[in-house]
Amino acid sequence: MGHSGGGIWSDVMTTLHPDRVIAVWMRSGSALMFLTHPEFVRPDVPAAMYAIPMMANPGVKEKPKLDPSESDKRTEAEKMKGPWLGNIATFKEYRAKGGLIGFAPDPRTGHEVW
Repeated sequence: MGHSGGGIWSDVMTTLHPDRVIAVWMRSGSALMFLTHPEFVRPDVPAAMYAIPMMANPGVKEKPKLDPSESDKRTEAEKMKGPWLGNIATFKEYRAKGGLIGFAPDPRTGHEVW
């Protein structure tokens, strides 16, 4: 389990060492949030990682406020920045590869720890 940077760390460690992880809970953080950072080199994701149960759990108050009447001009990378968007991007990517991942936002919180 990891919160914020700990969620990112948990995601990265699971990618690097899937044989040492039995489950992952990412609270307001996942590795995809950092794809736009030049110092973050994305590792190859082993197929074994998709067999590990994972849960992405951002707070609903972390969801970005977008005006639905305007077109979304963000780049694909910008659509993954932040805890809410990073967790959704992680969920979509892992689920598309058959990953055992869920997305369960906390309806009462933002980035704070319980």
